[in-house]
Amino acid sequence: MKHYSVIIFPRAQADLLEIRSYLEEVLSIPANTFLGKLSSHIPLLEENPFIHALILDPILNEKGYRFFQIDNYLAFYKVIERTVQIHRVLYGGRDYSKIL
Repeated sequence: MKHYSVIIFPRAQADLLEIRSYLEEVLSIPANTFLGKLSSHIPLLEENPFIHALILDPILNEKGYRFFQIDNYLAFYKVIERTVQIHRVLYGGRDYSKIL
């Protein structure tokens, strides 16, 4: 039973398109595996979005950002009322505190 709805914000959708392009065109790896892993997190977020940790960065923590890892990427989201808002999906090596 779903308790929360999940929304992937436009910027996160753009991130996913860039990741897909990079995986397929640069690394010659099918992106379906990565996208499947992301999709498998959606039911978890619908049931219990608080399963993943808040970000340790104090400013982002105060804003309520949480994250989960998919391979070398991090998906950043907030829980607002009954909605899980996925804001960005970034390469884990980037300085996400400056980006978010």
